[in-house]
Amino acid sequence: MKRKSLLIGAVLFTALAFSACGSTEDKSDSSSKSTPTESASESTDDNKEIDINEVAEAITSEVKFDNELAVQDETVANSYFQLAEGTEAIVYFSSDPQCYDTVALFSCASDDDVAAVLDNVQLYIDGVKEQTEKYLPEEAEKVENAIVKSEGNCAVLCITNDSDTANEVIGRFFN
Repeated sequence: MKRKSLLIGAVLFTALAFSACGSTEDKSDSSSKSTPTESASESTDDNKEIDINEVAEAITSEVKFDNELAVQDETVANSYFQLAEGTEAIVYFSSDPQCYDTVALFSCASDDDVAAVLDNVQLYIDGVKEQTEKYLPEEAEKVENAIVKSEGNCAVLCITNDSDTANEVIGRFFN
């Protein structure tokens, strides 16, 4: 019952709190200090906005994972990725502690916050690799092939054995 309440609370929280990544105003304000991914986004997709809820739904419904994924609350997400204030996150971890399937999406307030999230995502990947190399080599290989992408003020991490499908799904949202 507690798990259902947590899941319902997380769904309600994400429905209310998470909106599209950035806005047209944000992109024009940040154009003076744009990153290559922002420039590519602006030129190819006319300032498309990424809805991290939509991306999370697509990934979790279309990509195969070794075990059931469990949505994590804000406290857990922050403890793993040290999120800056104003950064919204949707994080799923495998329900099996011996499996490192992961989906994490971030909507950040600034370019600096995106850079910090990407650094913390890499620290997470490095830590998991270190933990799994000796004792769970299949998981280490999966983690080695982690998908990390960013566009505008959004970033995504996906760890799965179904990396072809994950790349295809993520590619629909992130260039």
